[in-house]
Amino acid sequence: MTHILYISKYFSGTKRKTNFRDSILNKEKIHYITAKEEWVYKIEDTIDKNTIIQIREWQGVPCKSSSLFVKNITESGFEILTYNNNAIYIDGVKTDLSFFDIAKNDGLTINELFRWFGGEIKNDMRPLYIVHFTEFRYLKHFSNKH
Repeated sequence: MTHILYISKYFSGTKRKTNFRDSILNKEKIHYITAKEEWVYKIEDTIDKNTIIQIREWQGVPCKSSSLFVKNITESGFEILTYNNNAIYIDGVKTDLSFFDIAKNDGLTINELFRWFGGEIKNDMRPLYIVHFTEFRYLKHFSNKH
């Protein structure tokens, strides 16, 4: 089975390119962040059943244009990001992680990351799901439990 993950070629409402395709292929964008919980089940399916996640890039307006193949991901994983009391939690564990680190690994600047998610990140926001394209996991690198 294959799950399709679409990435945008352009930032929403602009003609400015995201460069996600190149940054994925160059291993600079090592994950995708979404507020859609359905990706948890798709990643679990990938881990449990050797399912492939195929990354495709919209060539114009998302859902209204053609898409091109970027890469197949066979080893993926996910982490759940929450933000409470001015701290970032990964899978419920408080970390010393910054939004700068998250933005960089998502192929974005900090301002682009905040814009992508509505302009600001608020305390007690809904969870975000980090879909990893590599073996890297934040909890291993930024946990306060060393």
